[in-house]
Amino acid sequence: MQFKVWEYDVWGNEKEGYTVNNRFGTDITLCISDDATDRDIIKGLKTTGFLKKGLHYDKFTIDGENDYTLYIDHDGCPVCELERIEPSL
Repeated sequence: MQFKVWEYDVWGNEKEGYTVNNRFGTDITLCISDDATDRDIIKGLKTTGFLKKGLHYDKFTIDGENDYTLYIDHDGCPVCELERIEPSL
């Protein structure tokens, strides 16, 4: 499966909470296998350069309501959204 990476503009802080103000499309497409773990997804984002390599895997949370959109937080702060795309023919 291929996913487009959407970067977030986030307002707020740890104490008062975070709000996603806007999202911006990137030129990054991430290929994720059906059996990928959360760690595999974070590793893929690090490989693309979207995430810094020094960030710890256990600080990330990945949620999704379906197989088409994944929401990624780092230590409670929204980081990005992965939106499934159909491959070009």
